Amino acid sequence: MSYAYVVAKTYNTRADFLSDLWTQLSNMGWTLHDDQSGSSYQVWKSNGELADRIYEYVKIDYATANTIKVYAYAWWNATTHAGLSAAYSNGSLTTAETGFTGWIYGNKNLVVLMTKVSTTYYRTGFGHFNKKFLTVETDLTANATSGTNVTITVTSTTGFLAGSYYQILGSQGEGRDKVQVSSITDSTHMVIANLPRAYNTGARIGQCPSAFGLWNGSNVFYQTCDFNMVGTDTCVSSGGYFLGAVVGGLLLNTYVDPNARDSDFYYLQPLIGYEATTLAFAAYNDEYILQAPLGAIEDVFYVGCQDSGTAESGDATTLTDTDKSWTSNQWANKVVVITAGTGTGQTRKITSNTATALTVPTWVTNPNNTSQYVIVDEAYRCLYSNVSYVVARESC
Repeated sequence: MSYAYVVAKTYNTRADFLSDLWTQLSNMGWTLHDDQSGSSYQVWKSNGELADRIYEYVKIDYATANTIKVYAYAWWNATTHAGLSAAYSNGSLTTAETGFTGWIYGNKNLVVLMTKVSTTYYRTGFGHFNKKFLTVETDLTANATSGTNVTITVTSTTGFLAGSYYQILGSQGEGRDKVQVSSITDSTHMVIANLPRAYNTGARIGQCPSAFGLWNGSNVFYQTCDFNMVGTDTCVSSGGYFLGAVVGGLLLNTYVDPNARDSDFYYLQPLIGYEATTLAFAAYNDEYILQAPLGAIEDVFYVGCQDSGTAESGDATTLTDTDKSWTSNQWANKVVVITAGTGTGQTRKITSNTATALTVPTWVTNPNNTSQYVIVDEAYRCLYSNVSYVVARESC
């Protein structure tokens, strides 16, 4: 779908913010799964920006005055209005009925929310975190029964290793289990040594079939459930991980089987790096970072500079630099950041370009001949201001 955002908008009431949130979630591509507005909550689901994830669910609850809480679930039954495999904790935003400022950023992968009441900021986020390394996974194309030496039928066995451990996650509330692939039969069949329960068509098996959960606004990510779930649909530990310790643990521990990882190690995925026992907690989506180095809130950082210049003009969806002679669409899917002048701090994913003009989603402030810009591989927006490491703004 598309990246959507609301930046530093003034709201009179919490209801106004929620109205914008429902609109932007829809614009991002999330689906309203269970509308329980009469009970002061809604449940939304997403299968990821590329529609390559299992649907997972977030409950947005506003039953408590001046508060919005988010809860993450691997499965939500819209008939019984109940969830399974919940994250251990929840995220929370404070609002006010006397006016406050709000931010909404996100796409079908990850949504980040922030409010400012008086002089205090509150943050949370939820969704599918990007998986940059543990990417071997596939879907079941037929139902699988429980038992030993169970042959499962899948879309593809490419990348799977006989003898290695993986996680299987149900798409219809079955739960999840750690399983061992004892042998690979052919391109669409493999044998599971022990399958603790039945799984339906659409279940996903792989190194990391789910990295869904919520961010508590600081440095803890709560996933929907632990990797080592066997025979239960509730998390078996606190479920919240200080991610710097996760990275340290991965560096300090040796595993004979690189695929046999506990849930902690899944959350190396969204990380750029860390210092000591803390870290930069980053989403590799279009325009934002959750924690950034030495950054004030709303600062923009970027990496992988490709080009730079000063615009001659711009309109609602373009930036024009007549000094350039770019190849058609050479910058498609890169990111443009306005670094000085009119529109400073705006970042947009480039959809296409001509020899002298970039086309982007709509600007909040149109660039003009004072707008200096860079074209980069990745850009991040700082929503957390008290960390001091890792991603540095480059110069082109």
